[in-house]
Amino acid sequence: MTWSVPPVKAEFVVSKEPFGEGGFRRAYRATSSTDDFKGQEWVVKKYLPTTLACLQETGQSAEDHSKKIVQTHMLAGNFAEQLQSSIATKCLSEFGATFSYNKVYMGRIESSSEYVTIAEFIEGKF
Repeated sequence: MTWSVPPVKAEFVVSKEPFGEGGFRRAYRATSSTDDFKGQEWVVKKYLPTTLACLQETGQSAEDHSKKIVQTHMLAGNFAEQLQSSIATKCLSEFGATFSYNKVYMGRIESSSEYVTIAEFIEGKF
């Protein structure tokens, strides 16, 4: 896997208030008018201050951690696609539906140099 070089510039309108918070990040709804991102809702996840302090203590940067999130997501998605293909090829209906993974991107907010992840919005309670 390679990272986009040069980075792709995309503009998002991010809500001021988060709609969710986890152990590491806050989630904000967003939309974009940039060609590859327009026409759907997105989630921009920003690191909590306590998470940034923890990352610093372990010698990681927010950039490195964001890359790991995207890489892990891509790896899990690849495994899910392989499983789905294998089940379909072998007609193994007893497995039922398999997982699927949506796109996740790493981003950096220009005005603050803050690293974030950007994912397709999925309706539901988590």
